[in-house]
Amino acid sequence: MRYDKLVKSILEAIADLPPPPPAMIQKAEAPITNLDVIATTLIGEAGGEGEEGMHAVMNVIMNRVKQSNDPVRAAVASVLKPKQFSMFNSYTQGNTNIKDIINKAKQHPRWQLAQEIASKGLSRTLPDITGGATHYHVSRGRSKVTPKWSHPSLGGKNTQAVVTNTIGAHSFLKNVD
Repeated sequence: MRYDKLVKSILEAIADLPPPPPAMIQKAEAPITNLDVIATTLIGEAGGEGEEGMHAVMNVIMNRVKQSNDPVRAAVASVLKPKQFSMFNSYTQGNTNIKDIINKAKQHPRWQLAQEIASKGLSRTLPDITGGATHYHVSRGRSKVTPKWSHPSLGGKNTQAVVTNTIGAHSFLKNVD
């Protein structure tokens, strides 16, 4: 009987307390994957160029890491190397969080396509449409640039560079180094 009275008194005491706040449910953030980094590169560098442009950029990434035993890690390291892929310049210079860049890319209408191309490239099953290019730059239009490492026909100073293809507004080159 004493126990019943104790329980009753506790229940009466807590009856006047305000209800507890609703549980705070936070969406768990998915970790950044290697595929996310590469697909983001394709969106940032050639999302406006469509499938062929993103395919070509993926070829450049893989041509740069052709000899690697771990092409996935090497590809991510290559795209995040300072001043190599301009869409990551703000990140490599410490001005932007990589998650913000990736989250923005995920909103692009071609995100799924970029992931598919990146997956094929990272598994080395994507045909090379660039002729072995290891570099590219915008060679026409409003965003045209003329890096010194480019071929003189494109405004550069490197006579050893070979233009291998032009896709959209990008020219692709090899023998740049």
